[in-house]
Amino acid sequence: MLAPSSAEGVLPESFDTLYPVTSPSTFLRRALRRMRGINLWPIVEAEVLSCEQVENDETTYYVVCFTFIAHREIQYGKFRPSRNGLLFARGDRIAIQYDSSDPANFVYPHAWTEGEKLLFAAIAVGVILLAHWIYTGSLWFQSSGSD
Repeated sequence: MLAPSSAEGVLPESFDTLYPVTSPSTFLRRALRRMRGINLWPIVEAEVLSCEQVENDETTYYVVCFTFIAHREIQYGKFRPSRNGLLFARGDRIAIQYDSSDPANFVYPHAWTEGEKLLFAAIAVGVILLAHWIYTGSLWFQSSGSD
């Protein structure tokens, strides 16, 4: 599968075009990025420098390295695609967003940031605890007997 990129060098015009809602996870990613103000960050074209496979004892994943121009300076970045089947080649053009006050802070629309992964995990734990509480009437850390 080839990487989603801007068609013929045309960048998406808006945050909504860059983040189409195609599943519950993309809806959540889009909502989280709106809450963080990322919808206001500029959209720029980046050029892929490499896409390398990384293997360790537990998993195999890819790391994509790229470059882009911000404030007339060359910036470098890397990310892990959300899907390992997403392949990039040197020279591919992709759309990213960066924080204009700190260009080292950027996001690729089709990948979760580490902070988003942690927040998503915290939300999942909260939902599980709520479901447990609704089902059993108590949480496991509450005392169930009298002293």
